[in-house]
Amino acid sequence: MLPVFLEIASEWRDTADRLFAAGVPEGHPLLDVWREAAWCYLMFARGRPDAALARLRAVVEEATGLLPPSGEAFALFALLREAATAALARPAA
Repeated sequence: MLPVFLEIASEWRDTADRLFAAGVPEGHPLLDVWREAAWCYLMFARGRPDAALARLRAVVEEATGLLPPSGEAFALFALLREAATAALARPAA
């Protein structure tokens, strides 16, 4: 069993493939969430949750255009999941 952030990274790698196939353009922040999840794993393992959360908040803002509230990593990943679900529901351009 993988550590939780590495599981999230694996799930997001699959999600990135689906998003790209659905027409989300290369360079969109949702396509890189898997890397951020892996980064969270490293930062939390090194005792730097503040750095991980700051980066996650920045990714949420990039992906949604909204400044996210302070919160735990799982709440921020939930906001990203909502953005990915919305992107998959939109017809490809």
